[in-house]
Amino acid sequence: MARHGTFRIRLPLIALLAITAFFGGCAPDLDAIRKDPSFTSTDTGGTWLARRVEALGIPHDGRGGFYLLDDGAEALAIRLGLAERAQRTIDAQYYLLHDDAAGHLFTESLLEAADRGVRVRLLIDDMDTAQYDAMMVALDRHPNFEIRLFNPFSRALKLVSSAFDFRRVNRRMHNKSMTFDNVVTIVGGRNIGDEYFAAREDSNYDDLDVLGAGPVARDVSENFDEFWNSRFAVPVAAIVRDKDKQLSYDEARRILKKLAEEARKGPYGTALQGRFAHRFERRDFRLTWAPYKVVSDPPERPAARPMTAGRSSRTSWRPTSGRPERN
Repeated sequence: MARHGTFRIRLPLIALLAITAFFGGCAPDLDAIRKDPSFTSTDTGGTWLARRVEALGIPHDGRGGFYLLDDGAEALAIRLGLAERAQRTIDAQYYLLHDDAAGHLFTESLLEAADRGVRVRLLIDDMDTAQYDAMMVALDRHPNFEIRLFNPFSRALKLVSSAFDFRRVNRRMHNKSMTFDNVVTIVGGRNIGDEYFAAREDSNYDDLDVLGAGPVARDVSENFDEFWNSRFAVPVAAIVRDKDKQLSYDEARRILKKLAEEARKGPYGTALQGRFAHRFERRDFRLTWAPYKVVSDPPERPAARPMTAGRSSRTSWRPTSGRPERN
């Protein structure tokens, strides 16, 4: 009887260990995934955006130029306008990218830039991307458009397998930045989705971004490179491997173009193309030049011990001592 009792106790334990090993094995081995490092381009002094920043009065004394984006529609319109003007690079880093009108317009602007020869790097936290896995993998095939997922989930039984890797997957990347030609950047509280840009009729978030120009853009670019080249930023094709759910590049392109065109034809799209269009290019556009400091959690936070790490990371800027100057 003792033997049978021991057997009955050990059998559930063995089964539990086997299940743990199986689902633990489903988690992506981040260190085994091959990827090529890349870094921001510093040869952007001759771009249109660089010349525009010069015309806006950059003082060349270490201060950055700032413009608050407190209107949702303006915040999206200025992103789209800057993407249209970019000539060398666009680096975008977000926690959420929604499958809605704002998300379609944003993603199309990146694709159009890639078509012009701009190198586009898109880093998205993997919290809410599985719904458009096929689109991401297809767009990643563009020679100028690279997509990586930060701290990715396993696509095999996601919820269950994540429970066995909870400490890592519970720490997400909340950074929100978009940098153009290494000379203009937008950071702040907005993810990419209708509710962040006042595009919904039922409810919207009252959020805030800041446009930064000059040296602050270079600092944000360096921070982006740290995340992009970290072990937690994984090429989307290494995570999404379900061939039954994949789109061809041409199919993905047609779908995205159709969705973006539908967004432009609606009342919100009309507003974007109206009073907020090309705001950065207007003669009355002004920047406030001020000292600053870029603050960000390290990309290694998902691997940190619970007592030394919170649950998220984010990038922001803080004004430092010194007198701001409006130009």
